[in-house]
Amino acid sequence: MPELYRLTDTADGRDVARNVSTLAADISPEIDKIIADLAQRIFSGEKITFDPDLLRETAQTYIKAIKKGYGKGLADVEWNSPDFKTLEKLVENVFKFSASKNYNTLRDMSLLLKDGDGVRSFDDFRKEVDKLNIKYNHNWLRTEYNQAVSSSQCAARWTEYGKRAEKNPFLQYHAVMDANTRAEHAALNGVIKRYDDDFWDEYYPPNGWGCRCEVIQLPGKNYKETPKEDMKFCKVDEAFKVNVGKTGKIFSEEHPYFMQRCRECNGTPQNLAVHPQCAACVKATKMCKELIEGNLEIVDKDGKPLDKKVLDTSPAKGFNFKQLGDVVNNKMKELKCGTEVSQKVVVRKNNVRLFLENGVMTFAAHFNKKKDNSLVVELFSIRVDEQWQKKGIAKSIIANMFEQSKNIGINKIKFTAKKDGSYTWAKMGFKAKNRKSIQGIKDERVTKMVKDYYSKHDENTPFPMQDIAEQEWGEKVLKEMLWLSEVEFVY
Repeated sequence: MPELYRLTDTADGRDVARNVSTLAADISPEIDKIIADLAQRIFSGEKITFDPDLLRETAQTYIKAIKKGYGKGLADVEWNSPDFKTLEKLVENVFKFSASKNYNTLRDMSLLLKDGDGVRSFDDFRKEVDKLNIKYNHNWLRTEYNQAVSSSQCAARWTEYGKRAEKNPFLQYHAVMDANTRAEHAALNGVIKRYDDDFWDEYYPPNGWGCRCEVIQLPGKNYKETPKEDMKFCKVDEAFKVNVGKTGKIFSEEHPYFMQRCRECNGTPQNLAVHPQCAACVKATKMCKELIEGNLEIVDKDGKPLDKKVLDTSPAKGFNFKQLGDVVNNKMKELKCGTEVSQKVVVRKNNVRLFLENGVMTFAAHFNKKKDNSLVVELFSIRVDEQWQKKGIAKSIIANMFEQSKNIGINKIKFTAKKDGSYTWAKMGFKAKNRKSIQGIKDERVTKMVKDYYSKHDENTPFPMQDIAEQEWGEKVLKEMLWLSEVEFVY
């Protein structure tokens, strides 16, 4: 099948691209187990054209490569930032690629049932499947992994170059000029073009399997572009005539895994019954969406689904809801409790409401834009089932909310502490806004503490609720109190 991979024999010395491991440790050992199970099912007569477990493990291999090459993953960057958008496109591409690889692998496995006019025994079939698996999910997957690392490095550079393009508009092509350099790549060495020149749509590296070329951004503006007549020998294989930084295509539709119709598809395949590979792509796209967004639903005030782009102009711009979901899910996995968290985001004018829940906890917060254009986050409620309290669930949510809010320019966080939350917030060191904001005091010891404090401080001074939480009787008393807190960020 992919004749392109003939270029990646390690003997030719080319598969030594940037910081790439030819024995990729990130390739999942689970794939061999999945293939063994699929072989049994196929031999038993089951017709399989798509397997979600195989696709998931394959895609995760590429996603690890993306993170290794790019230097960060989706959970590490701000929602809808330039880095997020580039990483999102890279991940979407490898999911579609994984779907096509999935279909090709299963098709070829099914063809191995017959040996000429006869039918193979199970032992013979398994031997042939093992050979096929070595080809698809060891040799070829290793090459694809390395390509994903290299392409992601180039994509990261392109995103960074775009941030500085106004001051440094010129880019220069650099080939590694040694005995292993391909002639068509050597011909590109030294070419200078502007960042926004169409030239980079076809010639931005990597420009082949194991390509070691790179592009650098030249400082300042005093450079001349390379004339077209000086580039008449510059050629690149059709499968690599793509700018991965712009398109996110680590693997273009020219790759042999893809069908001709993939090149004509607008991303939403029609007539799915016509070809099972199209159906596999649709399922992969759905799986990808769930991975990128988490279990996230974005709606308007009437419950109508909205595109996530609406968040770009909302008070929650830049907030990574997926990251928050991952924080909670990772905590749940650590504690072995609950189910995957679901998030609902309701977008209104100057207001975004977040609702987060699973089997053991609920959380609600509002992002508001005030009349003076200040951005305020109000944390409305956080509830954790009693048996899972004091295990860090609420603390992990609060810590991420504060970290992200500060990073995206929120001016103030407000919350009303009551019941279980009253003790949790106090123990974490949060203060009541002022004397008036402390309500529901029924204990003489608290009354005395508040009175003594404000005898030495102005009544608008925040009160250290942690002083109450540290008392032996503090937890019980605080759960009967209500108090308002505000935290302002200074930039």
